[in-house]
Amino acid sequence: MSNQNSTLKQYGWMFLLWCSGVGGLFIIALIIRFMLTSAGLTS
Repeated sequence: MSNQNSTLKQYGWMFLLWCSGVGGLFIIALIIRFMLTSAGLTS
């Protein structure tokens, strides 16, 4: 039972790290897009 619990916890941490990575990339993309928009480089 404890083995399944640790596996579930490991997948939970992997999911948490993946979500934080995707969120970080999304925020960086928004910042870059905002900077390009403010610089007038949008089509």
